[in-house]
Amino acid sequence: MARAQRDRSAHLPAKQQQSSPRTDDASSYADTSTGVLAQCDVFNITFSLHRASPLFVGAEGLTDARLQLIGHRLRDTLVGDVVRGVEVGLDGGGGGGGDGGGAMGNAGALEAVTVEWAAADAVLGTSQPALQVTLQYENALCSALLLPEPDTEAPDSATRTRGPFLYRPLLLLRMPAPLKAVVGEFLSSTFDCRIGSLRLSNNDLVRSWETWALETALPTAGPLAKDAVFTLDFRLPPGTRQALHAVQNEAEDDSTMDSTASLGLKAVDIIVPNDELPRFLKAGRRLGRSGSGNAAGRPFTDALVHYAKQHLALDMANPAVSVTRIACGGFVLSESRMKVFGIASTGLDGGYASRHLLAVRHLLGNLVIRAKGAG
Repeated sequence: MARAQRDRSAHLPAKQQQSSPRTDDASSYADTSTGVLAQCDVFNITFSLHRASPLFVGAEGLTDARLQLIGHRLRDTLVGDVVRGVEVGLDGGGGGGGDGGGAMGNAGALEAVTVEWAAADAVLGTSQPALQVTLQYENALCSALLLPEPDTEAPDSATRTRGPFLYRPLLLLRMPAPLKAVVGEFLSSTFDCRIGSLRLSNNDLVRSWETWALETALPTAGPLAKDAVFTLDFRLPPGTRQALHAVQNEAEDDSTMDSTASLGLKAVDIIVPNDELPRFLKAGRRLGRSGSGNAAGRPFTDALVHYAKQHLALDMANPAVSVTRIACGGFVLSESRMKVFGIASTGLDGGYASRHLLAVRHLLGNLVIRAKGAG
């Protein structure tokens, strides 16, 4: 209880017992010296996906001084020998771990902790900034990003900050699992919020792919021109699985089945060559016009489902079959992880770089909405 009171006092100054609504004006987050925020970095980094409930920041909001104080407190937590009464030694510099390795392996000593605002207009198309936490170790860089809602979801700034609360629904983490637990608990106690894992469904993954395919038109040349890999997972309904286990156990009793017998395939990858991707998209649109496609507007997936059923005898529309991972030239997205590839615009790429950036905005925007619970 003492710790909870201590954590709450760090973000609830004595003079602001009565909170009042404030405007979440992006200009208030700008660097006081330059007036410009650095862009948050989401490209070419593998993040785990998490969701965050509204952050309690008080009526004063998160000023530079408060962010600096929060950074100092986080550093003290990470380099301390004891977290929640357990000796962990997260700092690879030898504190508390005995062998000096700790949970961070060969990351080395923790050199700097930064908590700051970062511009999100390039990756989300919003004037509202992201909250970025950077942990600079001697041999590793860890980060956490709390992303705001797209402007299309929250046109009024008052919907992003209601009184003393700040809304940053999507949390991206780039760090080892033991560090995620400590950072997640720190954010939860500091901002009086709840941090949880975000698991994407089959529909979420398919929607992300269809959005990217529509925005980029699936280029067949350049850095985005890569084969697409769809990982399918087979999940039997509970009743079916229990029945199969019962049959297997009976067979084992009769010594007619090896005890190591498997229930079948668990997952399979379907690889679509890059030069075939536009053809699948066109075929799916034809299926839609003929009334054979899905009404949800997913032409590529409709074509892939049709192809798999006709040529592989695989019914992707079966509830026991789900897409759990999609990898393409623009991103890799699974149920709980994401990596977005960045490309530089040369002016000679046929506009693919700008199309890709627009697709990334929609991809991240949909993830934010999903984390918020609106999607």
